[in-house]
Amino acid sequence: YVVMVNGSTLTCSACAGATITAIGSNAAESSPGSEQFGMRVMRNSGTGSASAPYNGANWAFDSAAFPDIIATGAGDDVTSVYGLRYLANISSATEAGEYSSVLTYTVTATF
Repeated sequence: YVVMVNGSTLTCSACAGATITAIGSNAAESSPGSEQFGMRVMRNSGTGSASAPYNGANWAFDSAAFPDIIATGAGDDVTSVYGLRYLANISSATEAGEYSSVLTYTVTATF
């Protein structure tokens, strides 16, 4: 199987569509005081594996190349459990408002 994510970075609909900058395809550390939106994936149990750049201790969010593969597995009748974590940092110039994102996760069998 392959697990993919598709969607957009955090967006403020009440602030003329202002966004929080997606980290991109290169995993980066959290940097409080700068705009960042990212995620990371951990395999908690099972035999599947999280995919780069989402599989490390740092954060990534490559919405420019979506959909992104975030996990894969052999489909060996073993249940794999994944944990997803999200990061959102703002800067002093970030427009005030309520930000949201819609992310869609799709699991596809690979025979």
